[in-house]
This record gives sequence, C-alpha cells and structure tokens, in this order.
Amino acid sequence: MHGVLIDIVLVMAVAVIAAVALRRFKVPPVVGFILAGVAIGPAGLGLVEDRHKIELVAEIGVMLLLFMVGLKISLRDLWRMRATVLGGGGLQYGVTAFGVALLVRGLGLPWPEAVAWGLAVGLSSTALVIWLLEDRGETATPVGRTAIGVLLFQDLAVSAVMLALPLLAGQAGSTRDVLFVAVESVAVVAGVIVAARFVVPWLFARIVATRSRELF
Repeated sequence: MHGVLIDIVLVMAVAVIAAVALRRFKVPPVVGFILAGVAIGPAGLGLVEDRHKIELVAEIGVMLLLFMVGLKISLRDLWRMRATVLGGGGLQYGVTAFGVALLVRGLGLPWPEAVAWGLAVGLSSTALVIWLLEDRGETATPVGRTAIGVLLFQDLAVSAVMLALPLLAGQAGSTRDVLFVAVESVAVVAGVIVAARFVVPWLFARIVATRSRELF
C-alpha cells in the first residue's frame, strides 16, 4: 500500500513540475502530464516500474476528467447533440478509419491488420482534447460542442472496436462469447444512463438535505 502511495505522490509531483515548466512556453498542462508519465514510467527513467500502477493512476485521472465533462453535459444536451454525435462523429471516424486502412493496405500489410490500424488511428484522445477545450474556455462554444460530440461517438465506438479486434486477429471465441460481451457492454451503458438520470440526483438530494458539508 505504501508503495502505491509513494508512486502516486511521485507521479503528481513530477507532473506538476513538468506542467509549470511547459506553461512558460504556452504549452497546455496536459502535455506536461503526458511527458511526465513517459519520463518516470518503465520506458523512461524507470522511477515507477510497475506498469499496472501507471495504468491505475491514468485511469483515475481519466475518470475524474470525464466526471467534470459529465457535470457540464446533461442527457438532455446529449440528445440535442444527437445529430453531431451520430452524424459528425460517425462521419469523422468512418472516413478516418477507412482512409488509414487503405493507406496501410497500400504499404503491403494484410487487410485485417490494415483495418485494425484504421480503427485505432480513427480514435482521438478524449482526455487531451477536452482538457485543451477547458484550458481555452471553448467547451460551451459551437466548435467545442461539435468536438465533444465527435469525441462522445468515439467513446461509444470503443466497445465495438474491442469486439472487432479479436475477430480481425482470428482469435475470437464462440459466437456466444461475442454476444455476451456485446450484451454486457450495452447493459453497462444503460446502467450508467439510468444511474445518472435517477439514482445520482436522488442520492445528492438526500445528502444535501443533511446539511453536512463533510458528507457532501
């Protein structure tokens, strides 16, 4: 446990130093965070050698960032953006993935590998783009909303991509296994939507009613 805490403190300390140093050159802090992670990770100086710990810290950071985004975008806003999410996001991802797949295929790689490259390159870093929009104060602008809509589509597409990769690699399990993972993914998304719409507001209302700052 102590090792995990030390690693987290080390990651945060180096990230802050890198962000402050790069800020002088008008570079977004998130770039400093990424460089710090590379520098102290197993592929860099090796100050944190356990790759699982790095992944854990990164996942926590992404969850906190997406939580902040969730505070700014309600389900009603998301429904209003459905044309941007489905139309713009689908067009961006489809065109990018198809173009990259054709390029990689032209380099002589087989189609399954080319398609895998296209699916991977078509995705953007939600954490990086949203942080940049936050830093510039453009989250609520038309451009920012469009970018967020495209990112949301990519996030939703990740589940389908994860299901497709074993098929492309020829290592897919039975049809039953694939269907189980697909149903599980849909169930998780549905559960999150229900919790965000009904459970969380009810829970916050009960907490606020206690008038306890510590509990909130």
